[in-house]
Amino acid sequence: MDFNDNSAFHSFVISDGDNMQWTMGEFLDSPLYYGNKDENRSPVSWTLCPINLSVVSTSTWNRFVTMKKDNSSVIEYGGGYQYPDEFAKNRPNREELLIEFARRMNWHFKKLNIKIFGFICKDVFSKEARQAYEIYAREIEGLTGMVAIQYSPYNMGGDIIWVKNNKNIEIPIVTAKFSIWSGLFDNPLCGGPDYIAALINRDAAKAAKLKEKKNPLSWTIIHAWSDFSKTAHSTDLPIKGYNASKISDQLLSPQVKNISLHELLWRIRERHYEHSTIH
Repeated sequence: MDFNDNSAFHSFVISDGDNMQWTMGEFLDSPLYYGNKDENRSPVSWTLCPINLSVVSTSTWNRFVTMKKDNSSVIEYGGGYQYPDEFAKNRPNREELLIEFARRMNWHFKKLNIKIFGFICKDVFSKEARQAYEIYAREIEGLTGMVAIQYSPYNMGGDIIWVKNNKNIEIPIVTAKFSIWSGLFDNPLCGGPDYIAALINRDAAKAAKLKEKKNPLSWTIIHAWSDFSKTAHSTDLPIKGYNASKISDQLLSPQVKNISLHELLWRIRERHYEHSTIH
C-alpha cells in the first residue's frame, strides 16, 4: 500500500453473508453475487460465515477460497447469529461468556486466515457493545479491524470506535458511512447506487477544497436483496448485489479510489496511529 497516496478511498461491502443456507446455495453461482464473471471485477468485499461454512460445508468454503479475487475482502459476519451488545446481557457471567466465545472464534480465525470481524448491533455505541469490542480485540489475534452495522439503519455515518488488542495496539471498529438500500427514503445517507456515488464524490470534493483536511476513508454497506433495476437507467444489467457496487464504482470521480475493506482498515489505522501501523 502506498500510504503517501492522498486520494479519497472507499469500500463497498455486501450484506447478509451470515445466511449460510444462501451461501451454500446460489451465492457462488449467481452473477448477481460471487458468481459474477466480470474479467476485471470491481473491488467489493463480502460478509460471510467462514467459521460455520468451514465446519458444516467444507466443500462450499473450499470452493469460495479458490474463487476469491485479490481485490476483495472476507468479513466473518458475527461468528454466528449473535449481536455483540445483546449477547448474554441477562446472564450474571456475561464477560466470561464473551471471552469464551471470542477464544473459540480466535481458533477458527487463525485456521482460516480471517482478518476482519463484522457484526450487527441493536446499539453500536452502547456500553454492552463496547465491552464486547474490547474483548474481541484482546482475544482474537491478528485482527486488522472490525466493522459494525446498526440493525436499522445499517449506516451510522462512518464513526469509528477504537479499542486495544493484546499488544496494546489500537484496533478500529468502523461503522458504514452510507448504505445502498431500496425504499429507505427517510435516511439521507441511504439510497440507490447513483445517489450514493454522488454522496461519496461530494465528500471527496469537499475535502479537496479544505487543504488541511485529509481525504475521506469510508465504506458503504449494500443490502444484498435490494433491486434497483426499475429506478436506475445506467445499465441493462439487473442492478442488485454485486452489480449495485459496480454501478456506484463506475460513477465515482477520479478523486476516489475503490479498494478492498482490508486495505481501507489499514489506511484508517495508518492515519490515526501511523507509528504502530508502519512499524
